[in-house]
Amino acid sequence: MKRGTPRHYKVDKLMELAKVDRAKAVGWLELLWHATAEFAPRGDIGKCSERWIEAQLDWRGRPGKLLDYLVRAGWLDRCEVNKLVVHDWQEHSDESTHRRLQRAGQCFVKVTPIVTEETPSTDGNVSASREAPALPSLAIALPQPRATAPSAPTAPGETDLSDLASLIWSNHPKHRRPTLVAAERALAVLAMDTPSPLATAQGIADRHGGWVSSVEWTREGGRYVPHLLKFLDPREGHWMTEPPEAQSDDDEVMAIIRKRSTA
Repeated sequence: MKRGTPRHYKVDKLMELAKVDRAKAVGWLELLWHATAEFAPRGDIGKCSERWIEAQLDWRGRPGKLLDYLVRAGWLDRCEVNKLVVHDWQEHSDESTHRRLQRAGQCFVKVTPIVTEETPSTDGNVSASREAPALPSLAIALPQPRATAPSAPTAPGETDLSDLASLIWSNHPKHRRPTLVAAERALAVLAMDTPSPLATAQGIADRHGGWVSSVEWTREGGRYVPHLLKFLDPREGHWMTEPPEAQSDDDEVMAIIRKRSTA
């Protein structure tokens, strides 16, 4: 955070709207900028769901309210294309974010104003306006943990990254998995910088499903199952490894017999 930001008049506005002290308001902004730098370096934080964004800011109030405060205080801009864009992100982002975009041949997004439709007022003058429906965007929702694994998507457009993260998390052995939020963040880090995040995440989920049912992961009570965060770690590369072909019951029996005969 740049020097002088905590005393900026827009911080005072955020404090007034949310009825919080300066430390809380500044904390929200710092968390917002960290989340943006990690998951939306171009500033288009609106590609993530509102619930996910507010979870990154540790918001405990009514869903959508904190984002409304940030928009009204001037820290977020409504955008017809990207839904929400961090205001003046090119000024708030650090040098590493600038270098990351430069290496990827990308630039900061520009805000496209919401298209409004003018409607006649009661006195016959055109004065009132209403927002047009927002365009759909790629959502990264933050669902609650589920007791059973959700069914895999069967048609394009019916799922998002959170569904796939929840699927992977639910299928992974309990003794080797983190919280659902941690799993979703790890999957987002892998997928969001690829040309097709959903396709990448779907491929990871498919390979993970193959490993879950493999002999290597099921033998000896799952002793050789890696931790889910290790499986999703881009440095480890487990998520790119194709699972072994499934063995039939006869193959497994023969493997046991061979093992005993050599003992």
